[in-house]
Amino acid sequence: PEAMALLEGLLAGPILASTEDAVSARVLLGDALLAGGFPISATEHYSAVFALDPLLAPYASDWLGGALYAGGAYPAAAQVYSEALQGAETPGQQVWLLERIAATRSADGDYAGAMAAYDGILAIAQIPEYRARILSQAADTQLSL
Repeated sequence: PEAMALLEGLLAGPILASTEDAVSARVLLGDALLAGGFPISATEHYSAVFALDPLLAPYASDWLGGALYAGGAYPAAAQVYSEALQGAETPGQQVWLLERIAATRSADGDYAGAMAAYDGILAIAQIPEYRARILSQAADTQLSL
C-alpha cells in the first residue's frame, strides 16, 4: 500500500525526470496493483507503457494481457495477445503468444479458438518434447468441445 501511494504520487506530480522513469513507475505500479488483487486497475499503467516506450511493446503486451486474464477479461486479453502476435518477429515469440491465446480462449470457453492457437503452435514448433506437451494440452481442450 505504501509503495502504491508513493508511485501514484510520483505519477500525479510534476513530470518525472525521464521517460525511462515514467515507464519504470508505471510498470512498478501496475505490478503492485496486480499483486494487490487489482488486475484491471493495473491495465491502465501497462497500457501507458505502449505510448511511453514503443520498444517495450512485446513486454507491455504480456503484462497487459496477463492483468486482463487475471481480472477475468478473457476476450480483451486474447485481443491483446493477438495484436502482439502480428508483430512477433521470432518463432519463440510466436509460440509464446499462441500459448497465451490458447489459455485465454480456453478460460473463456472458446475451445475452438484455443484449438486454432494450438494448431498454430504445432505449425511452428520443432522440439519433440514441446510438441508432445502442446499435443497433450490440445487433446485436453478437444475433450471440452
